[in-house]
Amino acid sequence: MRIKSMILLTSLILGTHSAEAAKRVRVKSSKKGLNKTSVSKTKKASKLFSIGAELGGIKHNAVAQSVEASYNYRSDLSFSLSFTHMISGIATFDEGKYSSDELRVWRRNGKGSALSLSARKFFGKSFYIRPSGYYRNQDHVNKTESKVSPSGSNEWIVIRKETGRIEDIGVGLAIGNQWNWKYLSIGCDWIGVNRSLNIISQRGELESEDINTINLLNLYVSTSF
Repeated sequence: MRIKSMILLTSLILGTHSAEAAKRVRVKSSKKGLNKTSVSKTKKASKLFSIGAELGGIKHNAVAQSVEASYNYRSDLSFSLSFTHMISGIATFDEGKYSSDELRVWRRNGKGSALSLSARKFFGKSFYIRPSGYYRNQDHVNKTESKVSPSGSNEWIVIRKETGRIEDIGVGLAIGNQWNWKYLSIGCDWIGVNRSLNIISQRGELESEDINTINLLNLYVSTSF
């Protein structure tokens, strides 16, 4: 009889303990659900819009600067529309090797522009990948030849230039980092690639790296509101 009473008492204690443990698990699960709900709500971006400018870099095998407007869909995802102005050729970065007449040719005959739509998907606090699609209309200067001016001065004049032009549609992919403060963001597309999908028109001398290009070190600043 005593053994049966002990078994009954033990079962009652274990049952009560199990019920309390199950209740605690339900409470914890409920709290986790609340936490998940609150976390998902905080993912909405606090400031919906940004405007910015790329200060300089290499894009489409040219020296490039851009203006950009962005919609911050979530704290980890934004969509951007950007307009890029380009001057082809590395001559603009290495002026000491070229005469003033050559630089005028590079800057005058190597202009271009691009319109692109892109998305920044963030992983962690600052790192992102940036897929994009673009429309480009660009003139290229690939090479110039000069000789000393016949006037007898030490000026060099351009006697031959190799130029080309491309109008196309393509896609791109870049990786970068962006650091955010209250109203200011600073970032950089460290490296990216562009792939031409449809050439609308093409003329003159174009090298393969003028069509499918690598982008480097495009630094930008933006403000959010």
